[in-house]
Amino acid sequence: MKKLLIIISVLAAFSITGCENKPKEPVRVESGNQVEIKESSFSKIDETKGLVYDANYNADFKAESYEISDKKFEANSIIVPFINIDTDYAIKANEEMKDAFDKMVNHFNEGVEDKTSYVDCCDYEVYETSDVLSVKFFYGLGATDVVHPKYFTYNINLMEAMPLLYEEVCEICGISNDEIQTKVENAIKDYLNEDMKSFDQDEIDKYIGFSIDSYNEAVKTYTLNYCISKEGKLQIVVNIKIPAGTGEFDTLFTIE
Repeated sequence: MKKLLIIISVLAAFSITGCENKPKEPVRVESGNQVEIKESSFSKIDETKGLVYDANYNADFKAESYEISDKKFEANSIIVPFINIDTDYAIKANEEMKDAFDKMVNHFNEGVEDKTSYVDCCDYEVYETSDVLSVKFFYGLGATDVVHPKYFTYNINLMEAMPLLYEEVCEICGISNDEIQTKVENAIKDYLNEDMKSFDQDEIDKYIGFSIDSYNEAVKTYTLNYCISKEGKLQIVVNIKIPAGTGEFDTLFTIE
């Protein structure tokens, strides 16, 4: 009888602690002919919603919309994503995007008054599988100059609730460490050879070098923005240098 009671007590204790520590979001992972059930190691901030959704922030807009040169700008077009994962990395990401949201609201309100300022290119994209989440958010603040969007990217290993390194994202997209440098350099060369085709080749080559250096520095200092597109392709943001306009701007490249 005592033995039975001990067994029951142990099982009860195991059941209680198991419920308290049970990871969220079980997923089905297939490998060859085997099927394995894995538990992801994160909790959602709001269990009733998906991993990414439109953030619901309060904003004091001065108008619902306004027009500049027959183009209409609407307050409800200003949206940012909310990453519904309760980790330090995701919380910081949400804080960064909330700051961007506040900047866009202020810029929109300036446009209501001066009929010059406007918010453009505001959107986000999500790539999600059973074990990977990649989010790309971008927006542009316009006035008299050409709008160059600002990009924010976030990549999470859902099995470990940890950020994905650049090398890991490259591997997911089928690009090895041995070939990524050449692919990026070729993409930059193709872009600037086209964008600067009215310049001498020596001048083009100089700015290709500047832009490749910018990419290399971002990789070295872990400041590179990278993500996985909806189609599962690698995308990176490179600060491109040119001898005109603003002189430099962020450009999104799809690397294949």
